[in-house]
Amino acid sequence: MSTGSRILGRSVCGALALVALAATAQGTDSYIVVEERSTYYAPRVTVEHRHASEDTLITQDVKAVFESDPRLDPSHISVETERNVVRLAGLVSSPGQAIIAARDAQGVAGVSEVRNYIRSRVGDTSSR
Repeated sequence: MSTGSRILGRSVCGALALVALAATAQGTDSYIVVEERSTYYAPRVTVEHRHASEDTLITQDVKAVFESDPRLDPSHISVETERNVVRLAGLVSSPGQAIIAARDAQGVAGVSEVRNYIRSRVGDTSSR
């Protein structure tokens, strides 16, 4: 790697720092601070950062809605969320409860889709 490329890379990072410093000195809130760590011998790699915590929060919110709904028994309903898509599975005592669970889940903020795999125990004598 040439010395000229290293100097150019350092001057670009320095220029970005000066722009951010000038923006803060002017009192504006519309600036972006860029932290760049790169190696000179490898190409840049773009990594998609998933917000797993957002999926976890959606799952918790759906379970909380199920707990607060007196029409449902959430003890037999499992909730999984992946990329804002909620998957419901389990057994309920009536077909109407499966519909209620799907509607409750759809009403949670951040949910883009609900896949309802809940089955009804109607006709199942082993559950009585």
